[in-house]
Amino acid sequence: MAQAVRESVADGGVALVVVNQVARAQAIYQGLRDAGFDGCLRLLHARFCAAHRADRTSQCLRLMGPHAGEDRPRRMVVIATQLAEQSFDVDADVLITDLAPTDLLLQRIGRLHRHSGTRRPAAHPVPRVLVTGVAAGRDGVPRFLRTSETIYGEWSLLRAAALVMEAAGPLVAGEGKKPLPGSDWSIPADVPHLVARAYGETKICPAGWPEAESWERWRAKELEREGKAGGYLLCRQREWAFPTLEGLHYAGSRAATEDQLDAVVRDGAPTAEAVIVRRSAGGYRAFDGTWLGVHGEVDDDEVTDRLLGGGIRLPQGLTEAAQAELRPLPGWADRPWLRYQLALVLEEDGTRLLGANRVSYDDDLGLVVERL
Repeated sequence: MAQAVRESVADGGVALVVVNQVARAQAIYQGLRDAGFDGCLRLLHARFCAAHRADRTSQCLRLMGPHAGEDRPRRMVVIATQLAEQSFDVDADVLITDLAPTDLLLQRIGRLHRHSGTRRPAAHPVPRVLVTGVAAGRDGVPRFLRTSETIYGEWSLLRAAALVMEAAGPLVAGEGKKPLPGSDWSIPADVPHLVARAYGETKICPAGWPEAESWERWRAKELEREGKAGGYLLCRQREWAFPTLEGLHYAGSRAATEDQLDAVVRDGAPTAEAVIVRRSAGGYRAFDGTWLGVHGEVDDDEVTDRLLGGGIRLPQGLTEAAQAELRPLPGWADRPWLRYQLALVLEEDGTRLLGANRVSYDDDLGLVVERL
């Protein structure tokens, strides 16, 4: 991946790399950084604390947004996760992206040659996409990254792979052969048609692909999600199209705890949020070095804001350990914005054990999780 990124901007240009896993993004970034990449290099994902994430997003918008102008670098690479799919108004000359369901893949492509008038190098006269994270397996059936399949399911990835192959040719060309010619995608004109095909009932995958079996699993999962959501309908069954508000709060008495309601709006395993704190001689410091006190005391709202800039949502694999092992600092008891915040206290060496993992926070990489 790092080599492909280097080649994509060898003659200049701005490349956006979107991958489906934070650790994968970190590894690509490290590969480019450690090899001395000659250009502007940025990493953006959800495991940066709030302040760093906002700062990096702002930098990317300034350098490759619609008003970049002369600030647009000659050579730049932004490596991101799904954060770059939407509400990220940047303009890339070339896109390298892990395979994702067709609608999400098209959203990522929407960052490519996005604005008219953007100054582009001669090497990128037309928008070009390199799709990664998929390879030909046995009998030509695609193999996907495990993380991609866990997040999106096999069926939607198979359908996306089939559509991409129509445009780009086979997954792996034979020795000395070029991929078969395909057809271009015209965005946004082709978006409705592509999405309709991706989620329609007509088979689009080549023979031998497990399209029907994967659809059965996908459909069972969708019915399970629908059943869970049905338990939280506020109105009576079959009255969600009732013409008045009467009965809207029929099921409102089921309202549960805040944690349970948070789980309702997040379709997935629960996660935990924490505030990064560094242990220091005689007390604690915020993530940016601001002194907090012996017990983490916070004296004013400005320090509170700076401390909350170290807020971070932990990956799902750390949720159970975080809830069992992390607590607010004693000095936060009288601060309304902090009294319920979990403190991720990093020792003086910058790491700590959390469950079966060693975690650390690197200003360049974000939260780094090492399985022990």
